Amino acid sequence: MKNILLPLLVFLCLLSCSTEEVQEIPNYTMETVDGVKHIHNQHPKWQESSEVELEFVRKIGDMESEDENYMFYLPHDIVVDTEQNIYVLDTGNNRIQKYNSRMEYIMTIGNKGQGPGEFGYPNRFYIDRKDVLYIYDSALKRYQLYTKDGTPHSDFKPEMKYILNQDRLSTGEFVSAVFLPYRFEKNESDEEVYLLQKLDPQGSLLFGFGERFEYNDPVANTSCNSVRIAHDSEDNLYVTMVYQNRIEKYSIDGKLIFKSDRPLNYDVSVPRSKVNGGNVSFMKNLNFISEGIGIDGKDRIWVLTRNRQEKEEEHIDILMLSAGNTMSTEVKGNTDLTETDMFKLEIFNGEGILLTEIPLAQFCDHLRVYNDRIFCIDSYRGMCIYEYRIKEK
Repeated sequence: MKNILLPLLVFLCLLSCSTEEVQEIPNYTMETVDGVKHIHNQHPKWQESSEVELEFVRKIGDMESEDENYMFYLPHDIVVDTEQNIYVLDTGNNRIQKYNSRMEYIMTIGNKGQGPGEFGYPNRFYIDRKDVLYIYDSALKRYQLYTKDGTPHSDFKPEMKYILNQDRLSTGEFVSAVFLPYRFEKNESDEEVYLLQKLDPQGSLLFGFGERFEYNDPVANTSCNSVRIAHDSEDNLYVTMVYQNRIEKYSIDGKLIFKSDRPLNYDVSVPRSKVNGGNVSFMKNLNFISEGIGIDGKDRIWVLTRNRQEKEEEHIDILMLSAGNTMSTEVKGNTDLTETDMFKLEIFNGEGILLTEIPLAQFCDHLRVYNDRIFCIDSYRGMCIYEYRIKEK
């Protein structure tokens, strides 16, 4: 009997061990708080083999080009119209460059100035389904609208004095981050300050929504609640925080649907500020986390995230200069360095679950996603745009 039991016990033990070895570890946990899903990603879902990859298409713009129509200074944005023409917002040169789908130059829209068809510092850019261009000018605090042939259409000044990161919905409404001036004392009469605000097509406030993180520090409350915004085909809103490990989805009416976080290779900063006279500074450097977000044609969420923090030799200083109704930017540092392993693209599904990560080899300051096209914008170093195509495996 003992001779029979011993092999049986060994077999059962091996079977148990084998079962434990192949047991799949969940890649996320989820809890529901006040009706809102909180997703805590542990690792990407597609660990063995990713179901998507990026195919490099081309580099748009070249500082060494002999043709000034392809030489950008501080490109901030890019849009694509219904005919697949490409428009580059060349902020530092106060112009928009239009190209066909083969990147052949078509025209220049705008120049420096304060009149119709002129820009003081254009840094927000949208295109609607009728191929009307919407350009926001931070210096002149106005929107100018142009037809696709470069003809000025109209202009308007939004109700909000400061337009920060913003997105334009298919309804014509805008969603903008809320600017919170530095306040060193909170009054009891202060109304609740939201993270985001929805504006009508003429820029008038409709309502606020979204919860700001309270740092108990007036400067941090302003700077560290910075966001990047995108929307999907149904105008659901997606927000990634620049300095917080936090990605959120909202319905079109501002209802929070989920919060999502993921592991990072560095700590999330807990900043504290100090005031010397009229100057405000942080007592420690802030760790950047996310610097862009976009939604592809399958409603997957693409987030531009720091894989690590910058090295000393990668640091640049960006100085904003203002004179009357014009603004300019000066970049100081090693702008010849254009390759790095500092950035990656994280891909989430529409429920906030991390699917995979794709490393980038260049600096990327802004991100635009159009269906299956990814545009990584290097505004301050290479001053160019890298275009990729999403390939399904």
